[in-house]
Amino acid sequence: MLMTEPFGRRCLAAVVSVLAALAIAGCAGRGRLRVPSSPVGAGLDVRHVVDPSARREAGAAGFEEIERRAELARARALADALRSDPELARSDRNVLCLSGGGALGAYSAGVLYGWSRTGTRPEFQVVTGISTGALIAPFAFLGPEYDEVLKDLYTSVNNRDIFRLRPVRGVFGESFSDITPLARKLDAALTPELVDAIAREHGKGRRLYVGTTELESQRFVVWDLGAIAARGRPDDRVLLKQVCLGSAAIPGLFPPSHIRIRVNGQELVERHVDGGVSRALFFRPPAGRLPGHWSEPLAGTKVWCVVAGKLYDDQQPVGRSSIGVLSRSASGVLYAQTRGDLTRIWAHAAATGMDFRMTTIPNSYPGPLSSTEFSPRLLRPLFEEGTRSAADGWRTRPPGALPGEGDRERSTTDLVFGPEDLAGPPPRVLSDDR
Repeated sequence: MLMTEPFGRRCLAAVVSVLAALAIAGCAGRGRLRVPSSPVGAGLDVRHVVDPSARREAGAAGFEEIERRAELARARALADALRSDPELARSDRNVLCLSGGGALGAYSAGVLYGWSRTGTRPEFQVVTGISTGALIAPFAFLGPEYDEVLKDLYTSVNNRDIFRLRPVRGVFGESFSDITPLARKLDAALTPELVDAIAREHGKGRRLYVGTTELESQRFVVWDLGAIAARGRPDDRVLLKQVCLGSAAIPGLFPPSHIRIRVNGQELVERHVDGGVSRALFFRPPAGRLPGHWSEPLAGTKVWCVVAGKLYDDQQPVGRSSIGVLSRSASGVLYAQTRGDLTRIWAHAAATGMDFRMTTIPNSYPGPLSSTEFSPRLLRPLFEEGTRSAADGWRTRPPGALPGEGDRERSTTDLVFGPEDLAGPPPRVLSDDR
């Protein structure tokens, strides 16, 4: 989840208010330096602000050759796997990876809803989830019969249904908000019947994973929710809820999830926060034919990545303040993390013969978007966008491969603004991307 929207900025401002006061005292009496407007402030789309000569030089070293080699590697891996095990050609294995994104999870819920309506949504052998994706994952795992639950969760809620802001408590405690409303909604959704259904599917070899970040070690923790549900213990449902709440716990904004563990007989407590601190989304392979093994080749497996957000943040002017610079920079780090994780999954797919697909909120969707503002007025259009994207919104190419997504190459400060083709010829199309 992102903390760069208005609500996140207010919380961040509370944390650094003392430092800001000191800075103001030190800077009192200094005049503000007048500088020209930025390209964004001037209303330019920076994708079209280029150094033509530098872009022509860089074009030969772009994604085209990387994609060509990756496609060859994927084809070889698939051919080798089919030679060793012809049964793979008749198997239908699908892995769903759900990203974080807070309120933008309405898009992911809409994708699943629309996908069911097309009649082409597969049964997933593996579902993984981070943050808001962790809240969606159990329902995606159990299939289209839970689509209406997801639709209700992601189109009818307001902020007050998710959290209560507690600024004073945040100064002296672990978070700036109380998430009792969210905990109650999750408790009502994770019924004993739903837990039993997860356990049954786990027994069939399907897997459901959720990622959290253990706060003190800063290590990514992958929880096997199916194995937890199948334990048959009275506290299984409680632990499932703790894990899902932990994965969605924006550090500082939402409280960590306190999970009791036992190490060599000693009882201890771990605090788990947003899995998005460590990963934007993650992949786990289907279980092998032998129980407890991942021995089956991955070739032919379809990997579906659903991103609750855009690949690139909407460009917007940044105020001349430390808070503005800090929050905008933090946003850039999170978006880059998402692109990096997607590229890693794409590369893994290419190397092992898997088919990669991803969908994100289209760049053309009106912004800026807020991951911390829950309102039907904002959530319903996102859900509907996801529903539409389920039919034709899948792409097979990684971030950075399409025109306008590459790095900005520079050898001068004398730039031009013009059509996309000034950035060099587009790479060879390897798929039917939109």
